[in-house]
Amino acid sequence: MIDWYRERAEQERSMVRLAQGRNAQSSHQTMLRLLIGQCAAQPELDRTICSNCALRGLCRRVRAQAFLGRLAA
Repeated sequence: MIDWYRERAEQERSMVRLAQGRNAQSSHQTMLRLLIGQCAAQPELDRTICSNCALRGLCRRVRAQAFLGRLAA
């Protein structure tokens, strides 16, 4: 399942770059954040997978935003 989330997030990342207009970019960006969040939340996630993942920078950013959001609440 993790592979599906990663592949789909990589596709969504390319769609963000190719999207025409702010609404399309915003929609793809939101979907990308959701996919990365779901990937990071998988119970079978082994952090050794993360070291080779092309999305690890985005993943860290999404996890940090979620953490800071919980602190602010």
